[in-house]
Amino acid sequence: MSDQLRRIMDDWRRASEKREITRGLLGKSDDDGTYTVRVSERPGWAYVRLGPEGNLGHSIAFNSSVPYRANLPVKLKRMDDYGNFMIVGIDEFRISQFMGNSSDTFNAAPHSHRLGSGLEYEIEMERLSAGRVRPWSGLTIHITPFRYQKSDGTWDTWLGGTIDLTSFKPASTGNWSWVLVGVNPNDNSAVAVAGTEYSYATPLTIDLIDDIVFSGKIPCGAIKIRNDDTELTDWRDYEEAHFWFGSGGSNSGLPWFNVKSYGATGDGTTDDTTAIQDTIDAAETAGGGVVFFPAGIYVVGGALQDTGRANAQLLLPSIDRAVDDAITIELRGEYPPFAHPTLGSTVDTPTSGSIVKGTLNAGGGGALFGCQAPAAASTDFSRLTAKFMNLGVQMPANPVLSGLNLGLVTGIELDNIFIYADTYNVPSVTEPTTATSYGIILPKNNNGAWTFLERINVLGFYNGIEVNEHAAGDNIHVWVCKNAFVFEQGNHASHFSRLMVVWCETGIKFQTGAHYTEIEQYDIEHYHETPTKWFDPIYDIDDTSDYGNGVGYWHVVLAGSGPDITSFTKNGGRKFATPRLGGNGIAARVYYDASFSLLNATATAHPFNNEKYDSNTIHDNSTNNTRLTCQTAGLYHIQGIVRFAANSTGQRQLQIRLNGTTVIAQTNQDANSSGATHVDINTDYQLTPGDYVELLAYQTSTGSLNSEVHVSGESAPVFSMKWIGN
Repeated sequence: MSDQLRRIMDDWRRASEKREITRGLLGKSDDDGTYTVRVSERPGWAYVRLGPEGNLGHSIAFNSSVPYRANLPVKLKRMDDYGNFMIVGIDEFRISQFMGNSSDTFNAAPHSHRLGSGLEYEIEMERLSAGRVRPWSGLTIHITPFRYQKSDGTWDTWLGGTIDLTSFKPASTGNWSWVLVGVNPNDNSAVAVAGTEYSYATPLTIDLIDDIVFSGKIPCGAIKIRNDDTELTDWRDYEEAHFWFGSGGSNSGLPWFNVKSYGATGDGTTDDTTAIQDTIDAAETAGGGVVFFPAGIYVVGGALQDTGRANAQLLLPSIDRAVDDAITIELRGEYPPFAHPTLGSTVDTPTSGSIVKGTLNAGGGGALFGCQAPAAASTDFSRLTAKFMNLGVQMPANPVLSGLNLGLVTGIELDNIFIYADTYNVPSVTEPTTATSYGIILPKNNNGAWTFLERINVLGFYNGIEVNEHAAGDNIHVWVCKNAFVFEQGNHASHFSRLMVVWCETGIKFQTGAHYTEIEQYDIEHYHETPTKWFDPIYDIDDTSDYGNGVGYWHVVLAGSGPDITSFTKNGGRKFATPRLGGNGIAARVYYDASFSLLNATATAHPFNNEKYDSNTIHDNSTNNTRLTCQTAGLYHIQGIVRFAANSTGQRQLQIRLNGTTVIAQTNQDANSSGATHVDINTDYQLTPGDYVELLAYQTSTGSLNSEVHVSGESAPVFSMKWIGN
């Protein structure tokens, strides 16, 4: 699901908690017309049902040919945070399907539409989530459309529909029960199964849904029904039940496998290793599925399995891509633990949410979750897409094992995951000492080009995240690790919108070979307080072999102080550009703050002893201070200005010289007959790391002549170099 739709749904979920949702799938508008948005099997599209033609703010948003209550597949683009959306497209083919008449055409141009005038209160944007269960009328519920994969590998689409739950009411007066509803993939029909009925005095907790047998069917939600109910009106009952199942039983339509149905307790004490593995195996046997963890703490203390290859306590399926069809396994929690470690005051390590707690702390090189290669070759991949969502993974202090070793998984999606060792109290985290321990290991080189991460936290490991090719992500945070991110050799590039490193020795480490990446925001917080700690910063970029290729825009904050532009540290990394976020890009501008004597008829490299700015270690004020040295390959604009003291004899000349030998630019002019002579020079030139340029001044006044200061640091003498492209 896109960030846009997730934000929309979050907004509407919050709004729904503040107002009463009236009966019916659509809610009611001010003029009693009804309107809705329903999910389409086409990603990013939704079916918008409009009211009677001519209602201002509804049908009139399209052209006059829109029929009464037409189902219009449209694409919406969020414009701002005030309810304004733009309708950016209409799917005419789908309209024809719904209308049953391919001759109908619609020509509505893209236009903006405030949901507050026509759609905001009438459309529940949660309908944009697939497989939602909501009351329709009386005891009838509606399940919104979604697409699913059947056991034979083919796909089908539930187009939406209703089911009457009257016959599923509890038989005895004063009783209530859960009714589980969903879709039967065998005939694409809505189905319902009633659970055990209880007296009103007995709370209907959601764990009772586990007892309802729903084999071979796709669960979409559960509803509380009382014996005397004639109408379903309690919004909270549906929201609670729906949240239990996630987004309508998973947007993928995969069957669900509850770990508690296979013997897991989630009580924080009982070892649930076998039960969890049995659940994963059952999902594999079914051709893929959702392994669901209701809220609880699931202890995993079992021994490492397949120690010669996967070496993990819990094994993900090993699918031979030369023989078997690909499958998807989704490990999903009911909700994750809160993701807010503390840098100051004490906070309790969470006990709520869905948490898998590893207690084994032996067997270096192993992992809590892992995947074995299906063939003998250790580099072969399992033809598996592994998804982890809404989960916490807790490891012992100073972990020996890794959390998630997904190195041999073809494709992965991680969303809303917190993997942490020891405690949430960051200053108290035990120093990790096992160099083979990682929070997450992403798919290795030559993977299936499907590696996505979002809303990730890793805390307390020797290495936070191993990054390989094809990785892409946003809002990835690593706390108190020796190395936050370890970038390995990769043929294809990686890309990250935001990486955050908090109190780590090394932020980004490049090793084993060239890695191409772009980091739009590299946000760093340095510990710099007394007493010193094991996580005092050493390097923000550690790349002694110059393996990193690309760019990362950094921003540094000093704990307890605020933003800082001087403490960013880089070891090597001459091919990896590191401009400061909000700074001057890859550039340096240097100047000399006093007069400098130039011999007659002698080309002299001018020194520069001050820096206006230097974003890429291009200049040194004392060592070889005549040079601007390239650290990042690319095309540079190079410019110099010198003011020669007043003297009307001879010529004045500037040269830009490359690597002490080759003149790449030169300019000459006669001396000014009255006053000082200003000479400037500029050129564009392709440089590689290690190349340096110097500004040479030459004069023929017949004697020594000074270069003079003119507006120190601003006008002359100055020398600058700026990266302008590859």
